[in-house]
Amino acid sequence: MSFLSAAIFIAYHSQIDHSGVDFDGDLPWVPSTSFHDNHHEFFHLNYGATMVLWDWMFGTLRQDDRKYAEHLFEGEQDIVKTKAQ
Repeated sequence: MSFLSAAIFIAYHSQIDHSGVDFDGDLPWVPSTSFHDNHHEFFHLNYGATMVLWDWMFGTLRQDDRKYAEHLFEGEQDIVKTKAQ
């Protein structure tokens, strides 16, 4: 696959992921839009933006039969302040 083809695919897939449309492609290694939505809900899962393979290999693929907590860290966390705040 040429660089241009890969760039076009990644740009297209990024637009679909953030469109709010529930879209499941026909290619098994390409994640669905719900896969990406889960990444935004559980920030420690589903990192592979364009391929499920990476999450499967590294153990970050969200499993439907598991429960995930929103708060991963115990104790209080300091808020990082930036100049914009």
